[in-house]
Amino acid sequence: MNALKERIEILRESDQITELTEQKLSEYIEGFDIRFNYSLTEDNASALITHLAIAMSRIQSGNIVNPLDDCIVNDLKSNPKLDEVEILYADLCQRVDVEFPEAEKWFIMAHLSVLNEKMK
Repeated sequence: MNALKERIEILRESDQITELTEQKLSEYIEGFDIRFNYSLTEDNASALITHLAIAMSRIQSGNIVNPLDDCIVNDLKSNPKLDEVEILYADLCQRVDVEFPEAEKWFIMAHLSVLNEKMK
């Protein structure tokens, strides 16, 4: 079994996330390679997948994360590869069928920026 899938299975077994969240994230991981010709692994995406799992759980329970510092958000917005990261973000939202609150979006965008650099 893929280490990322094991990670989300452990989160589900410990009641940190729902079975539906586990299913959506597993499908996202499996399909990423097909859509972007790049495999998500424990080494390149563990922080992203863990954050997504917990973020989706927070949203389901109505909890909101505190926003990132404006300085960090501005850095992310000034990333010359922001268009590429926004494509990854739009794909993610569509695949997991979640509309993330603005504060959560920028945490995810930070993870996706790192992933985008690793994909080069």
